[in-house]
Amino acid sequence: MDGKRMALPIFSMLIMIQFTLLLIEFIIGMAVNLYVSIPEPIKGSFFMSSGAIALLAHIGLGALVAILGVLIFFLALMQGNGRNILFTAFGFIFVVAAAISGLAFLFDGQNPAFSLFMAVFFIFAFSAYLFPLAQSVKRQVQS
Repeated sequence: MDGKRMALPIFSMLIMIQFTLLLIEFIIGMAVNLYVSIPEPIKGSFFMSSGAIALLAHIGLGALVAILGVLIFFLALMQGNGRNILFTAFGFIFVVAAAISGLAFLFDGQNPAFSLFMAVFFIFAFSAYLFPLAQSVKRQVQS
C-alpha cells in the first residue's frame, strides 16, 4: 500500500477528531461567554476561579485544534489533492481567525462583535473540513 492510500484513513480519522474538538470548543466557548464573568483588566485572582478553568480549557483546546489543523493540512499536501489542500488550508485559516477574534474578545473588554466573529469563523472552519472528509470517505468507499 503506497503512502497516499495509507494516509487516507488517517486523514479521515483526524478530520473526524477535528470536528469533535471543534464542537467541544464551541460548547465550552458558549459556556464561557454566557456564564463566566471576566474582569477588565484580568487580575491574577481571576485565575484562581472556576471560570478561569473553563476559559483556560477553551484556550488550550483551541491551541490543540490549531495544531491538528496544521497536521491535517500537511496530510492533504502529502496526498496531493488540490481541493483537499485548499479546503484544509481554509479550515486552518478560519481556526486562526477564530483564535484572533477570541483574543480580541478577551483583551478588548469582551466586545460582543468579537464573540460573533469567533462563532462565524467556527462555522466557516467546520464547513471547510466537510469537503475533504466527504472526498476521503468517497475514496474509501470506491476502493
